Amino acid sequence: MKKDVKLNFLKKEEVSPHLIDLRKKEKRKPKFIFPVYFFRKICLIFSLIILIFSIFFFIKLSNSQILELKTKLIEAQLYNLDNFFNGVENLENFNFIEAEEKFNLAKKDFSQGLEKIEKTNFLVKNFLKFYPRSATVINLLKIFRDSSEVGEVLAKTGREIQYFISFKNKEESSEILPKEILETDFLALTKILKERTTSISFLTKRIEKDFARINFNYIPKNFQKIFNLIKEEIPYLNKSTKDLFVFLENLEKIVGRESKKRYLILFQNNNEIRATGGFLGTYALIDFEDGKIKNFEMPAGGTYDLAGWLTVKVAPPAPFLVAQPKWQFHDANWFPDFPTSAKKLIWFLERSGGLTVDGVMAVNAELISDFLEVIGEISLPEYQKVINSENFILETQKAIEIERKEKKKPKQFLVDLTPIFLERVFFSEPAKLFKIFEKTISGFKEKKILFYFSEREIQKFFQEKNLAGEIRETPLDYLFLVATNVNGAKTEGVISQKIHYQLEIGVDGSMIGTLKIKRNHQGKQGDFFTGKQDLNWLRVYLPKGVVFLGSQGATKKELAEIKKGIDLDENLKRIEKEIDFDLFSGTRITEEFNKTCFGNFLEIKPGEEKEISFKYLLPFKLNIFEKKPIIYSLLVQKQSGKKSELEIEIILPEKRKIIWKHPEEIRQKDEVIKFQTNLDTDKFFAFIIE
Repeated sequence: MKKDVKLNFLKKEEVSPHLIDLRKKEKRKPKFIFPVYFFRKICLIFSLIILIFSIFFFIKLSNSQILELKTKLIEAQLYNLDNFFNGVENLENFNFIEAEEKFNLAKKDFSQGLEKIEKTNFLVKNFLKFYPRSATVINLLKIFRDSSEVGEVLAKTGREIQYFISFKNKEESSEILPKEILETDFLALTKILKERTTSISFLTKRIEKDFARINFNYIPKNFQKIFNLIKEEIPYLNKSTKDLFVFLENLEKIVGRESKKRYLILFQNNNEIRATGGFLGTYALIDFEDGKIKNFEMPAGGTYDLAGWLTVKVAPPAPFLVAQPKWQFHDANWFPDFPTSAKKLIWFLERSGGLTVDGVMAVNAELISDFLEVIGEISLPEYQKVINSENFILETQKAIEIERKEKKKPKQFLVDLTPIFLERVFFSEPAKLFKIFEKTISGFKEKKILFYFSEREIQKFFQEKNLAGEIRETPLDYLFLVATNVNGAKTEGVISQKIHYQLEIGVDGSMIGTLKIKRNHQGKQGDFFTGKQDLNWLRVYLPKGVVFLGSQGATKKELAEIKKGIDLDENLKRIEKEIDFDLFSGTRITEEFNKTCFGNFLEIKPGEEKEISFKYLLPFKLNIFEKKPIIYSLLVQKQSGKKSELEIEIILPEKRKIIWKHPEEIRQKDEVIKFQTNLDTDKFFAFIIE
């Protein structure tokens, strides 16, 4: 039997070092532990002391003293707006130096007010920032400070642009373009504009944030009007600066930042209406390299010069066969989709001398008239003419077709007019330049200028901004009326056009459309230009898949046959897919640009008014009896070079309530919904009913 072994814990040799260490810890006296509840109590007492002192401070600082402090530090500065408004006034009057100075002083005034607030003691500063009334006024100060800086940047930009276009020493030049324009560095100009645009974009974003913090109820009454004005403009300015920056980046590519560029410029006479705006009688070529214009040429023979160089013989679109057997460059803008017409024009140009271009710009004659309205009349003693906005188109037609001395140079009049016109435009005073800019923007909207670029990214930007003149896609209903003069008459300027579109919705949701086009020839019999008979090929582009139900009022003419030795144009054949021909009305039905197209002739004499109509079934239905809201929309595209009156009439199977509409001018009476407008731009029409 084993003996019990006893260990003596006092002897180190009989105990492990670990146990000895434990023994020593047990012998130590425990330290004092601060109770958690006591720590919380002290914190609570300390917080109460701070609260009591704060209450004491605010009791001591009476409400009248707070208001007095707020008035001295903030509102006195806010009411001192003389410099700001003087800056606005000078900017509106294009006094850029004075505007820049006044905005700078205003910015300093508002900044000083904000600095005074920051320098006050901690409690006062935070009270002013969190007290609703004073916080609102502080944010207003920030908005005016940043708005002043925006004004300063705009004034500085205006001054720098003025420097680029205000050439002091105009020199005589044998070129069509003035020498000063040829020497302008457009890359340097875009660089400045990009820098200024970035600054404005940063400031407008900051202003938007300050607006979000403002309580409108606490805005002083004197400032509510100007507050609303700034608030309305800032989102637009913010979006505009973004768009401008992207445009400037594309402009740098256009003017040859990366490589030499050549562009075809077309001048369209909209009195002789064509699909993209008008007859192409005159053209120019412009070359850019490293931001400068390297060459500008404008042949005095016009587009007819190219006919002699054309190396191919192709048949024109069928309606043109009534006038000519071959398709030429000057008739190549047949397609209402401008990118498609531009590509065809480039195709003809390349086969008429081998010229290759990077883009096409089409300018309507009516835009030149708009510019002349701003710059004033131009005297041409050698032609014994004074050209103004009212007679430009007529006098140009007379100089080219009646009075010209050299038969081989029919466009010499325009060649001589162009340098004087461009000089007057570029060397205009700032106020007139701004009006020209406004006319240009209106020209974009009204399709008086159209662009096409072979570089995909540039073209994409112009398409997104609706500057490319393409046939657009739409989710529901669509309408695009295109008139094309085929007998050479310059009569469109005296022909008024009214479009009436009636859509009848059946009880099953089916939709039958009736389109009526009324044209009134107001020309005088015997007049050399306007007194002629007008023969137009009218095309109506509708949603793909519409079913043709009939047409009335068209002028019956047989389409001529293609002559021997002339080839079919494969590109034309691929785009215009004829799917039917109505023998009764003479209506040609094709599929083009993902649309169904009806086409027919309409001939009218001076003093006559005629109406042509098309009836069709739309390829989709509305779920008229479903409980959920019903949406209908219609996009009506405007033809470049032609204005029309538009009336839309929607007949519902039963009365329904409109819960949303665009535009607001839409009117409803019982089952009928109506809308009237001038078709001077593309129009979008939509409503939701329940």
